[in-house]
Amino acid sequence: MRSLADFEFNKAPLCEGMILACEAIRRDFPSQDVYDELERLVSLAKEEISQLLPLEEQLEKLIALFYGDWGFKASRGVIVFPMHYGWTRC
Repeated sequence: MRSLADFEFNKAPLCEGMILACEAIRRDFPSQDVYDELERLVSLAKEEISQLLPLEEQLEKLIALFYGDWGFKASRGVIVFPMHYGWTRC
């Protein structure tokens, strides 16, 4: 497991830092499952959102997928990763 103390949060993607923090909180956190799910969602977004659309429309479609189809939401202090086979919490 990587160390939180050595991690440069300002130079890494947000999801990397969140996964590392979750690993520190839960030793059994399913990091690889989360990475796999993120890859799956990126692939779905690339299929759903045409690169030919203006950037503003691409962003609107991504937001609709993120909060609509994929079920991401605010969770009031608990990080919840929606996964197609179940929810995992940090």
